Amino acid sequence: MSWYPSPLATPFSGPSDDRDATVDSALWERLSGAASLAATALDGVALLEEVRHQALHDPVTDLANSRLFEDRVTQSLSLSRRSKSGLALLFVDLDRFKCVNDNYGHKVGDELLRAVAQRLLETVRAEDTVARIGGDEFGVLLQHVAHASGAEGVAAEIVAALGEPFVVRDLTLSIGASVGVTVFPDHTDSYDTVVSRADSAMYQAKANGRGRFTTYRPAPDLRLRRARA
Repeated sequence: MSWYPSPLATPFSGPSDDRDATVDSALWERLSGAASLAATALDGVALLEEVRHQALHDPVTDLANSRLFEDRVTQSLSLSRRSKSGLALLFVDLDRFKCVNDNYGHKVGDELLRAVAQRLLETVRAEDTVARIGGDEFGVLLQHVAHASGAEGVAAEIVAALGEPFVVRDLTLSIGASVGVTVFPDHTDSYDTVVSRADSAMYQAKANGRGRFTTYRPAPDLRLRRARA
């Protein structure tokens, strides 16, 4: 009588066990290598993003720096021309910040700048841009401004917010701010012009007593004034 192995019998698998182990080991090595490469790539992307962030943001406040601010204003001016929509730029200068640095040192001054940055961010919308563009100077780009009165309303809020005392390291600091306002397309068509006019309006606000805002008003054309005379 012939004997045949039962279908349920476990087949002999001696030599193949070593082969399977070798295959599993090679697969594991390939997967580990791929995972390592992926991790290295992700680390590289994260590092690149960190370098890019540092290049475009202020190291003290983490706001946009002057380079990023110029880029956003330039792009917004271009879009505004095409869409016929308005925008505004506010130039904010702290009134008594130098006294804080002189009396309490730069560490307190830096903490105060961070507190100022936070109040500015709380005053504007998410679509707007707040930047630190100088030692105690900030720029605010307001998108989709239909009328100068809208920008002036934000400027008034900023003056009020920065006029409130700040508490830094158990110190109560009152500084205040002067704000210059300029509006596109009413007043400007380029980055250099919009900043220059907002800066000019800010100095006018300081000359008028500080702790206030002034909107840039173009001087009447000399020929027009002579024609009216």
